[in-house]
Amino acid sequence: CFHNGDAQGRDDGRPRRSFDMSDDEGRLFDQLDDEERRSIERIGEEARGL
Repeated sequence: CFHNGDAQGRDDGRPRRSFDMSDDEGRLFDQLDDEERRSIERIGEEARGL
């Protein structure tokens, strides 16, 4: 997950995130899927020692 760059072989170049925060794509965190959001939450818990 946390894709950077485009996916080869796909007509629309998906997934294309992190560096594409144009108005069409929006904020990075708005582009994350459920698994990526859970990962970020868990990383935060680990950083806080929970």
